[in-house]
Amino acid sequence: MTGLTKEKIMDVALELFVARGIRDVSIDEVCHELGISKKTFYVFYAKKEDLVRDTVSFQMGKRHDMMVAYMGARNPVQVLKMLPCMIDEYSMLESNYLRAAYDLRKYYPKTFETVMSDNLKASRKSMGEFIDWGIREGFFRDDIDKDSCLVIISFIFNGFNSFAYDLNSSKRKRPSTTALVKTIVDIITHTLLSQKGWEEYNKAEEPSVAKNSKAFRLSRRGSRENRISE
Repeated sequence: MTGLTKEKIMDVALELFVARGIRDVSIDEVCHELGISKKTFYVFYAKKEDLVRDTVSFQMGKRHDMMVAYMGARNPVQVLKMLPCMIDEYSMLESNYLRAAYDLRKYYPKTFETVMSDNLKASRKSMGEFIDWGIREGFFRDDIDKDSCLVIISFIFNGFNSFAYDLNSSKRKRPSTTALVKTIVDIITHTLLSQKGWEEYNKAEEPSVAKNSKAFRLSRRGSRENRISE
């Protein structure tokens, strides 16, 4: 079959993983959805775990691209103002992927740790560039220790991810996502903003998910668009 790529295989696998969980999806089912033989599948992947690793890493990359797309704002303060929308949209993605995430952590722990570690490194790099941008523009304090800030912010978002992927979360009362987002925004803004930054922040327009959903829509662009026709 012409036109088969790893990306198309991952798109189809992701749909199945999200719908039924990673554990319950077999290579046979992925091949059936794609209309290919297992022999063709093994040209691209030696085993299911390789497909799981690539699919999750690829999706994490899409989410990172979504975050980067938001940074096309005119200044760093506008990005901070959009932070609640960014996290809300990220949470919408997470709610769809929660079952697959549970399976990933439980049945593929090494892959889970590798993917989360790689994602954290990429996020820290982007956040470091973001802080440098804010300092250059005078919106962020120039007396902050950037390395310390990166550690603290990484802890915050790593904690948010742990909360989202907590296998036992359904067994106990969880704080609302809205409350968590408000706390995250409060911590980051009070840590970073200079007086000039606060002045800009207070006058900046409140964004909405509807206004800033282009990146979200792009990140959700479905595998149906890329699914292989026989």
